[in-house]
Formats: sequence, structure tokens, C-alpha cells
Amino acid sequence: MNDERDTAKGAVISRRLAVGGIATLPVALALPARAQSKPIRVGATYADTTAEGWYASKLGLFEKAGLNVEMTKFANSGTTMTAVLGRALDIGVSDTFSLATAISRRAPFVIIAGAGMYRTQAPTTALCVPLDSPIKTAKDLVGKTVGVLGLRGATDIGTHAWLDRNGVKPEEVRYTEIPLPQAAPAIRRGTIDAGILAEPFLSQNKDKTVRVLGNIFDAVAPEFFIANWFTSRAFYEQNQKLVERFVDVVYQTANWANAHHEQSAPILSDISKVPLATIEGMIRVAYGTSTNPALIDPVLTALYKYKFIDHTMSAADVVARPV
Repeated sequence: MNDERDTAKGAVISRRLAVGGIATLPVALALPARAQSKPIRVGATYADTTAEGWYASKLGLFEKAGLNVEMTKFANSGTTMTAVLGRALDIGVSDTFSLATAISRRAPFVIIAGAGMYRTQAPTTALCVPLDSPIKTAKDLVGKTVGVLGLRGATDIGTHAWLDRNGVKPEEVRYTEIPLPQAAPAIRRGTIDAGILAEPFLSQNKDKTVRVLGNIFDAVAPEFFIANWFTSRAFYEQNQKLVERFVDVVYQTANWANAHHEQSAPILSDISKVPLATIEGMIRVAYGTSTNPALIDPVLTALYKYKFIDHTMSAADVVARPV
């Protein structure tokens, strides 16, 4: 029975890719090149924000570019960074906030490409309260408890920025860490007064069991990289041309994925085991197609402003430069 389901799912993916998918990719990727004998060990989570590597692997784009890539699933940014630091991985993808914080503490990482972006016009993360909550504004949160997805992580910093923009000192609010799958039930039960929801849980609960109080990341910037591809400085310096070819495939994949949500949805469903209907009903991220410093700098500014790092930084301090 499982084999039949897997076969059927594979057929769905194949049909969707055949409809306007691979055929639109540049001709440069259409012809196979001689693959590298030594594999590039790449780690990523199964989230929409970090899915480019899985798409490229499923579509055969690494192979067509002559790259021997081994993809491995990691639970979160922290474990991915630890693996790169310990040389168990060559390349990983991490949320920008955690990655920049690690670099500020002298971790030998460099950003090589942008991944998923946050965009004001299509917010995938929001601060929510119960439908019947008396909390209407940021000032109503003074003295209340807000659940964030990780203390000193992206949503913690975003909440600080949003409160500050709306006239509330961040220290006037209590913060507690709530894993994403548990956030919506905690908000509904009143275990926390407000909490962060991200996709797919945001679309599943918005205006049904919770309402959006604010799009916290709007206070960081209208648009920025929520995640970035990175490697160790040593691996980059020793394999610069190889990394450049990898980045080329990442951005080719980004262009494809941005234009083909219908075709990428079954791949994301297959690897993440999130139902296809859920993925099709959620707000999808857009991927960056160049390593634009303007999409990194706002994160670094927020990190310093709210004392998550102890010195100023710019994109030039975290992005790999040719050697």
C-alpha cells in the first residue's frame, strides 16, 4: 500500500513538473556536465524558506550542472550551523538572524547566497491573538506574555522591532519560547496572551481561531532575506569555483520556484510530509535571485539595535568575497 501511495505521489510530481516546469529553465542547465567525484554535503530543513536545495536535487539541476550534491535534512538552523562548524557539512542554509549572530561571535561562516525572503505584500509570519482577545494594539501587550519561536531568534527580534515601532519598550513585555506546532493551541487556550504563527500554521488558523495583531517583520524591513545559504570560510577559500557553480544552481532554482508554485508544491509536500492541500493553501515565500546587500543589512541593523549582537555589522562583514 505504501509503495502504491509513493508511486501515485511521484506521478503527481512528474505531471506537475511537465506542465510549464523544467522546460522554462535556461538552456545552460539542459545539458549534463561531468559530475564532481567528491560530493558536496549540503544540509537544509524541510521548510518552504529553505527548500531550494531539495527542488534542485529533485529536478536534477545539480547533476546537470556537473555537481555531486548530497542533501541531508536538519531540524533547524542551529544544528545545521553546528554541522558546518564541525565539518560534517560543506554548505548549509540558516535563518539570517542566527547566522549573523554566530558570525558576530567569530564563527567562521560566510554567506554565499540568499534563500527565502520576507516580503510585506505576502507575510508568512505574524503576531496573533485569540479571536475574542481584548488585545487590540501593541500597547495592550504591556505586562503580557508573548510566545516566540525561539528566544534570541528571528521572531524574538522581530517582535522587539514591532513593539518599538508601535511605542512599546520591548522590555515591558515577557517572552517565552513556543515551538511552531504548539503556538496556535497555546494562543487559543490563553496559555500565552499573544504568539507568533508562521506558515503553514498562519493560513490554517488566521480568521478562524486567531486574528493577526501585527506583521512583526514589517518593522525590520519591507523585504529582506529570512534565510541564507552559507559555508565555512575555509571551504569557500579552498573551493571558490565549486561554490560559485553551486550558487548558480541555487539562483536558477530560485527563478524556477518563484514562477512555479504549482509544480514546487508537490515536491515540498513529498519531502516535508505536509499535506499538499495545506501547502497549496498557504502563503509561499519568494526566493532571492542575487546576493543583494540591501536584503541583509536590515537584519544586521535590528540585531545591533536591540542588543542581540554587541557591535555594528554590514553585509560586507558576512558575505563571501572572492579571494
